[in-house]
Amino acid sequence: MGNLEITIYHLLSKSQTGTLSRDEIKKAIPSSLTHCITEILLVLKYSGLIDGTDMSTPKIAGDIFREWFMENCPQEDIILNGQDAMIKSTQIILEAINNSALRDDKKAEVKKILDGEINNIQSAGSEDTVNKRSLKTSLETALSLLKTTDVSITTMTNLSKHVESLGQFLGDTFNWWL
Repeated sequence: MGNLEITIYHLLSKSQTGTLSRDEIKKAIPSSLTHCITEILLVLKYSGLIDGTDMSTPKIAGDIFREWFMENCPQEDIILNGQDAMIKSTQIILEAINNSALRDDKKAEVKKILDGEINNIQSAGSEDTVNKRSLKTSLETALSLLKTTDVSITTMTNLSKHVESLGQFLGDTFNWWL
């Protein structure tokens, strides 16, 4: 499952009855992603995770996976909006920088820049007020520095997987791509 599927399943699993109307789901995710709801619900239905009898009010298909999901899927990994996606992607890149062979002074410099971006994202009143140009420049700087080091293949693979999984939120929500 991708991030959008996980997010929708998370919303359903948090509800008392394990069901939400499509309108409730639409209100809980960024409006630019509502066009994906039908496809996401079909993925969840064909995966056996929701009962697709009435797609206008999807319902969790059973409690076994739901209980496992709630216990094992870290809630901080659930991305509900573009701001969450931007913070998560910045934190992932920061973690890769910290695990790299960069000199400590360069790590501190990048950490200061990325921490500043995270603070800016968190203090923004809405997704629309985030300075995307500044964030993009900071992430490009961090990634350029990362490319100059001897970063392990595992670190780069994990980094690319995480950023790829956030891509739809970053791209669709803000209509721009890193």
